[in-house]
Amino acid sequence: MPKTADELNNLTKNFYETCAQYWNNSENYEWRGWSHILKYFPTNSDFSVLDLGAGSGRFGHYLGREFGKRVDYTAVDYTDFYVELMQSQPIKVIRSQKILQKDLFQKPWGVGGQADFVCTFGLIHHLPTDMRDHFFGELLQVFTPDTIGLVTTWQYLDQPRLAKKVVEEKSHDMPGADNILDWTKGQYGERYSHHWSIEEVVEVGGQYGFAVEYLPEPSAAENGLNNYFLFRLQN
Repeated sequence: MPKTADELNNLTKNFYETCAQYWNNSENYEWRGWSHILKYFPTNSDFSVLDLGAGSGRFGHYLGREFGKRVDYTAVDYTDFYVELMQSQPIKVIRSQKILQKDLFQKPWGVGGQADFVCTFGLIHHLPTDMRDHFFGELLQVFTPDTIGLVTTWQYLDQPRLAKKVVEEKSHDMPGADNILDWTKGQYGERYSHHWSIEEVVEVGGQYGFAVEYLPEPSAAENGLNNYFLFRLQN
């Protein structure tokens, strides 16, 4: 049973390397909440986006369809599977694309500077508690006073079909909001997840220097599957 932050992080990384191929990785797949965050992006000027835990890069493809040549897009992921997938399906309609392979929870990011928008969809529920200092410390470095961060948390315990994936015998002695979840499609796998409450995201973000705002509109569009938050640097 994984216990340490390193073990939990490795469990999740191995899960994605072996099981992500069984997901819908289409570049045309869109999250329901994305159309409700378009209002935060400029309508007439160029902008840069740093996509942390980018997976297949589908958010970059979405931005390309919406904004075209006005987007400079940097995608970061830590798995060979997703980095190779993004390299195989480049986003041709945007101005520039960079793909980086980084372990965002343990290693210095070195992503090449700051960005106008920093997005992380479906990532921080995998962040072990003991690695928060590193992650949020690095996150601060890619923000300017004008940067907008768009962050989601996965509300798996609020969804009956997903709550059933909690491996009880491996989760019962973990802190209440920490769980090991299984995957049974294609092949068996397990990953670590933390169930963030709205209050916890706001509180933890504030502890690291962010002003955090819960976004009810895109969250409602996801029917409770994901909560959306706006991050800015505190004044």
